[in-house]
Amino acid sequence: MTDGERVKIAWPDGWQPEACAALEPYFGADTRVDILCGNDRGGPLAVFGSLQGYTYLEGDGRPMMLWDRSGRPDVYPGPLYPGPVLRIKELRPRRRALPVYMHPEWSADD
Repeated sequence: MTDGERVKIAWPDGWQPEACAALEPYFGADTRVDILCGNDRGGPLAVFGSLQGYTYLEGDGRPMMLWDRSGRPDVYPGPLYPGPVLRIKELRPRRRALPVYMHPEWSADD
């Protein structure tokens, strides 16, 4: 996925294979995504955190999120949260977000 070569992706702990497959097409794309991650340690799934932005792969295969492409000097990328992934949506300008993945044991009104 970098320079025509396929890089082994170092997914965060706890990411389900289906969530990984759903996010892969968005690496390096000019499309924003919303990723909602949960915490299932010892109980029902609960929201841990949400990230919105552009995804890409670092040279070492780590998936990263860039929240802003304005070119400002104070904008820094960050790593994706650990799983499980509860939901991934494609964010589309002036249209409703398009769900691309939903954890089978989790639902929420949004």
